Amino acid sequence: MKGRMIPQASVASAEHDEFKRMFSLLVALVTAAFTALFDLSAVFGLFWLSPVIFTANLVSMSVSIATATLLHVRPQWSKALAWVAAGNAYLLFLIALYTMPGDELRYVWFFTHAGSTFLLLGSRAGWATLAVTATIVVASRIAGLVVLSDNALPTFCFGLVAIGALYQCYNVRTAAFLRRIELGRNQLEYAASHDGLTGLLNRPAFMDRGCEVLSAAESAMQPVSLLFIDVDRFKTINDRHGHKGGDDTLVAVASAIASAVRADDVVARIGGEEIVVLLPDTDAADAFAMAEHLRGTVEAARPVVAGHVLSVTASIGWATNGPSAYSIEALLAEADEAMYRAKQSGRNRVEPRLAAGLVELVRRSRGLSDAPGLQPADDEVRDHRTAVSS
Repeated sequence: MKGRMIPQASVASAEHDEFKRMFSLLVALVTAAFTALFDLSAVFGLFWLSPVIFTANLVSMSVSIATATLLHVRPQWSKALAWVAAGNAYLLFLIALYTMPGDELRYVWFFTHAGSTFLLLGSRAGWATLAVTATIVVASRIAGLVVLSDNALPTFCFGLVAIGALYQCYNVRTAAFLRRIELGRNQLEYAASHDGLTGLLNRPAFMDRGCEVLSAAESAMQPVSLLFIDVDRFKTINDRHGHKGGDDTLVAVASAIASAVRADDVVARIGGEEIVVLLPDTDAADAFAMAEHLRGTVEAARPVVAGHVLSVTASIGWATNGPSAYSIEALLAEADEAMYRAKQSGRNRVEPRLAAGLVELVRRSRGLSDAPGLQPADDEVRDHRTAVSS
């Protein structure tokens, strides 16, 4: 990951899915309540229900209760259960259409179902339900299975279209609203975790990601290395070309580094002209090779500032996790110390943390018997840090 955050699952979409689940639960509970109410009213003689619709109400109530229970205990099934809730209500309305000829207003149930279908299952399912309903009612009217006047039939069909248009607008506006919420949240999350100038991860995000990488590496028993990169003589660039020139230089250097690392490497700007690169599954030898590669990459970047081509170099310190660098904070501190030795030793060079074997590794890689800048002890480095300019 080259400092750019991988888009995560939309919180707005998750909230919308939760709304649909709760609405499915509401539809199931309301269906159960109304079917129970109708059957009880028929039992007490408040109005007449055909035996078929009475039985259908009992079956529908049982299905609704089961659906509501599953929606509560198995929320991951919410999409499938939404179809069950909608289908259960729709079948009940169809049965009422043919078994309750004395109820002239039974057609109204199709309008309420149309709205819930649009909300539960989306616009495609909603329009399909309206088309199927209109086809069934028109065909039944032609076949003489239902009674509708010449005016009532087109009124019913136009009413279905009007309901569909209303909920289509609602779904479109809701989708646009959710997209704006998602975009706003993504922008806030990006701003909170990224450096505003270079687009790399900022220090807090890097520390969080570094902890994750080290934890995973510890579980897999893999090495992790960290490079601490500091642009040489950056204050001079600012003095000569202004802060705008310094910013342009940092952007060019950051872009060059981010383009040169691997896909899984983590790049961040942790302050000023300091950039760090976390290298998962990378031992000392490979870390040194990457550090040298990035040093050359920075040197070859040659950013153009106010019409001037600048020659920019960087000093790089690196450390690999081990007994003395078991946390991201310790690894960062050791790489930082190594970077100051690189500054002290002449800049535009790579230095390792002071550890047995690492100094010798760099010497052999450079083909030198006594490479400058590799010998100072930690207390000597600390004593000279204030004397080393950028």
